[in-house]
Amino acid sequence: MEGEAAKWKLTRPILTKYSPIVLPAAPGERAEDAVRREVIEEVNLVISECTPWETSYCNEYVYGGITYFTNDIIYTCEVSDWDALSVNEPDEAEPVLLKLREIAIDSIGFISIREAVEDLLKQKLKIV
Repeated sequence: MEGEAAKWKLTRPILTKYSPIVLPAAPGERAEDAVRREVIEEVNLVISECTPWETSYCNEYVYGGITYFTNDIIYTCEVSDWDALSVNEPDEAEPVLLKLREIAIDSIGFISIREAVEDLLKQKLKIV
């Protein structure tokens, strides 16, 4: 599955204490299984709980002259052991854990992810 799944890798996980993660599934793979697989592959973390949010987020972006439409399903995940956090690819940037108040909303590129993080901040911190 790894080779097939690699073709479908579009984004990197965003990790915070509450871990909103948006990732695509490979053909035939359930979305929650894709979350677990990608997080292990990318940053060596095992997800113990994976709960979908009650809403999804839509996005539209142009890449290579083609307009893509996405429907992002967001999960809140619990991590079993944060000490295992590391990258598997030597050319990847080191993961950074941020407190919710440290997240710079304006630095998030995809509108749908920015909206999801804004909703998370409203819910958890009553801000934004």
